[in-house]
Amino acid sequence: MALSAQTDWREDFAYLLGMQAYIYGYPAIHFAKVRHASLHARKDRVTKVNHLFHKPRLSTPDDKYGGSPMRDAIYSVAWLNLSQGPVVAGSPDGGNRYVGMQFAGFYSDIFGYIGSGPEGNKTEVCLVVGPDWQGETPAGIDRILRSPTPCVMA
Repeated sequence: MALSAQTDWREDFAYLLGMQAYIYGYPAIHFAKVRHASLHARKDRVTKVNHLFHKPRLSTPDDKYGGSPMRDAIYSVAWLNLSQGPVVAGSPDGGNRYVGMQFAGFYSDIFGYIGSGPEGNKTEVCLVVGPDWQGETPAGIDRILRSPTPCVMA
C-alpha cells in the first residue's frame, strides 16, 4: 500500500502499524500453536514440558513437529519452561553419525546449538537458562545457553 495524498494519513499509519504488529507477533502465535499441538491437542500427545520426546524411526510426511523440514531424519522434540529455573541438556557422542540439537526462543530465533560440529562429535552438557537467570554454574556443565525467552523449543 503506497502512501497517497488522497487518503487520510491516519489510515496509512494504522495500516503500517498493523503490518508491523503482525510481523512482530506472528512467530509467537505460531510457536504457541505448535506447542499446544505438541503438548495438548494431539491424541497421541507428543511430549510434556521439560521432557524429551523421541521417535526412533525416520520421519514421514505425516510427522509434523513444527515443520520437520527433513524427511530422512530422526527427530526429537522438547518444550522447555525456564521460568522456574534452568534445564540441563546433553548431546551424546554420535560416533560417525551427525547429532544436533538446536534451541529456539519463542520468537523462533535460534540462540544455541549443541552436537556435531567442526571439531567432530563429542559429548557436551549445557545449562539452558532463561533471560533473567543469575546463579552459579553447576559442576559438570560445559557451557551455558541463555534463551531470550522463558519458553524454548529444542
